Amino acid sequence: MCVKVAWLYVNSVPLTLDDRRVIDDTRVSVVKSHLNEWNLQVRHVRHDDAGRYRCTVNTTPVRSKVVYLHVKGCQIILRLSAIRIAGDPL
Repeated sequence: MCVKVAWLYVNSVPLTLDDRRVIDDTRVSVVKSHLNEWNLQVRHVRHDDAGRYRCTVNTTPVRSKVVYLHVKGCQIILRLSAIRIAGDPL
């Protein structure tokens, strides 16, 4: 059986199928950091992106997971990591 993974928005609007985007919104993509991991990525999030997203896998029985995106504001978070060179204080 060929397993298919789909991400859907709110009322079953398809966003992705496997690792392909099926909507005309280049902000949406699937990120796979592991073989069996299918993460939905939405870049440049807007207030109208808020809502319920569902990942569905066509196994028997069908597996699915629902996540909610809450957009609270237009804030960019920059995460910086300190690099320590031997002998230098941070």
